[in-house]
Amino acid sequence: MLRVSNDYNLHLQAVNSAFPNTTSTLAHGYIKIFPEDDKSHKGIIDLLRERNADFYVILPSNERPVKIVIKGVPPHTPITLIKTALENKNFNPHKIVNLTQQRSKKPLPMFLVEVDKSQAEQLFQIRSLLNLKVTIENFKKRPGFTQCWKCNYFHHSSNNCESKARCLKCGKNHRTAECEIKDKIPNPKCINCGKEGHVASWRGCESFPKPKLNNNYFNQFSHQRNANTFNSNWTVPQKSYANAVNSNNANQINFNTPPAQQMAPPNTRQTESAENINPNAVSDNLNPLDMFQALRDLREIFQAYPEIFQILLNLKNGNTVQEKANILMAGLANP
Repeated sequence: MLRVSNDYNLHLQAVNSAFPNTTSTLAHGYIKIFPEDDKSHKGIIDLLRERNADFYVILPSNERPVKIVIKGVPPHTPITLIKTALENKNFNPHKIVNLTQQRSKKPLPMFLVEVDKSQAEQLFQIRSLLNLKVTIENFKKRPGFTQCWKCNYFHHSSNNCESKARCLKCGKNHRTAECEIKDKIPNPKCINCGKEGHVASWRGCESFPKPKLNNNYFNQFSHQRNANTFNSNWTVPQKSYANAVNSNNANQINFNTPPAQQMAPPNTRQTESAENINPNAVSDNLNPLDMFQALRDLREIFQAYPEIFQILLNLKNGNTVQEKANILMAGLANP
């Protein structure tokens, strides 16, 4: 994936001259180069390296390592100790990382291990490591977009990045971890959008990729919330299943849902006045844990969609609850 720059066409000319059967397409600010075969793939990589081009490599599926998580090993266990223990079991790990909590960065008793596909199945058979009982699971990537720790651009990791390093703090050509500035910068300048007040890893940055409203990244928050609150054992006291389904029973359950053949027009709910909602009926059922979870969900959504937060700020322009509701619905309909 060749990054689009002022001289991108010169790089493509050199690639097409050396490898005539190569095709290229534009995707996410990069030019995706399709080589003819594996030999051309390696040759194009060497050519772009010689030209000091900014690009990253997409490995063929048969060369991509498998990511596996080992659970049950104490945090801060030396990586070399885990590597030696795996090598004694005839494994050849390419990478071992101690996983951390997303927010607090606290080390967890979990280690990410990358191995060849040929060794993955055998690794799942491990039941103990370092004299400890362990569990082996597939690695589940954290939700969101991947940002390279080397160049701090997006959609790839630092493992296969061939671009120049860019520091989040000072913007010079070195990794952020190697920067001489160790203290927090009070007013940093973003190396992606050029604005002050945040670094390039801030999800509210205008250059940070924004997910579409209907994709899995956006829907996962409500899905996770529903999974945590749904109760499959929900029952109605003193009500048998036979009574519940008996249409002639005078005491049958009423869910306030009309029959399908009497369904109201689609716009009925949208035109219902928001002022008719009884706030006490809502506040009486509020659970502090649910409120806390809802605030966390809103924070995640605002970080991914700063424009939604701006819509909420516009609610002050409404004088009544109905006007505020109309502003909210209009903003969400045209984000």
